[in-house]
Amino acid sequence: MVRLAGKRSRRCLPCLPTLRLYWLGFTCLTLCLAGLAPTAAYAQIDIGIRNSFPGRRIGGGTRGECWSRLYAHLVPGNSVYTPGSPPLIAVLEGPAKTPRPLIIELRGVLANGLPDPGGKLVYKRTLLPEPIGITVILLAKLTQPVSWTSVYFCPEHPTPSDDPLFFVTNGEPPPFSLLLAANPSPEDQKVREALGRLSKACGKTFPRQEVKLLFGFSDLASDDWPDALPVRCS
Repeated sequence: MVRLAGKRSRRCLPCLPTLRLYWLGFTCLTLCLAGLAPTAAYAQIDIGIRNSFPGRRIGGGTRGECWSRLYAHLVPGNSVYTPGSPPLIAVLEGPAKTPRPLIIELRGVLANGLPDPGGKLVYKRTLLPEPIGITVILLAKLTQPVSWTSVYFCPEHPTPSDDPLFFVTNGEPPPFSLLLAANPSPEDQKVREALGRLSKACGKTFPRQEVKLLFGFSDLASDDWPDALPVRCS
């Protein structure tokens, strides 16, 4: 024998579809908020770090021959950049009597976005010694903020890790930038467009004056540089 529900239970039966929709909506909202939590956290890092990141985009100018070569990360003036799609970065290298290999490293940062000396190595690349010019590099898509350092390989001279006071006493430290995974700024959009133009000039040259205007390097690329800079893609 099948027992019928009581009057009170029968009155509640029409409510069941409504309850199911309510719990379905609540579950979807919870999952959406959980999915947005990391993005929101990174957004807070992005907003705060753009004005406080202790970066620099120009390096070189020391007294030693190996470290005297001027070079720069092609990023906004605050040295914080969100790569586009495809994720491109680029290095500008000035004149050098004896070009050296350039070591590029990307490392994880602290939770607040500041540099982490022991951060996990995310990417490492050694560029071959090259004359004056621009090297455009294609990265994998970033999933987290990372710091970007570029240092010349100079085994016969002190390096930043061998002598912490070397750059304090001899000149400018190497370039140091922060790459973000999302939330590009208006300045980032301009750099993205500029790097896109450079990538289309791979194997050719790009006007020096345009590089100065696009990246604001009027004090770096002086008139003794060639009018056209070679562009290399790696």
